[in-house]
Amino acid sequence: GFSTKNTCCSGFVRTPEGCRDIDECAENNGGCGSLCNNTAGGYFCYCQEGYELRNKTHCRDTDECYYENGNCNQKCNNSMGGYNCYCNHGYQLINETYCDDVNECDLKNGGCEEICLNTPGSFYCACHKGFKLTEKTSCTDVNECDHMNGECNHRCNNTIGGHMCYCYHGYSLQNNTQCIGK
Repeated sequence: GFSTKNTCCSGFVRTPEGCRDIDECAENNGGCGSLCNNTAGGYFCYCQEGYELRNKTHCRDTDECYYENGNCNQKCNNSMGGYNCYCNHGYQLINETYCDDVNECDLKNGGCEEICLNTPGSFYCACHKGFKLTEKTSCTDVNECDHMNGECNHRCNNTIGGHMCYCYHGYSLQNNTQCIGK
């Protein structure tokens, strides 16, 4: 710590034993708004994780969401000294940054009476052939006889999930729908 003419370099003080480092952090925290680190002949200010140094002395919150969305693959929420990732509806957070689709069909078939079909971020219900969807989750029988008599030549009888064609006396059923005279 000596400079010319038996004086001390900047950041040191003369003592009977020689030059001693001045601990700039001991007084008023070196003017640092957060953390101060004394070094030989000087000092520097630094910040806790989640904060960044401004004007060499003061810390301000780092907006982690500003930089690459905080590495979140969906949504990022900045907070003082940190951030957290969160997901759109229908997704769940995996490994703190990645949102993965929730398969709603895995839990009680998504509430669907018959068929549950998972989609990215959502799901929908469907019904087997011969049934139609009502109120988004329930299935009711379709009366095929109400539409073009179920394509039957003569009589149509609705059944659960389907229908059957019948012929008048003296006719026989062909191809499940056509009645041909005997």
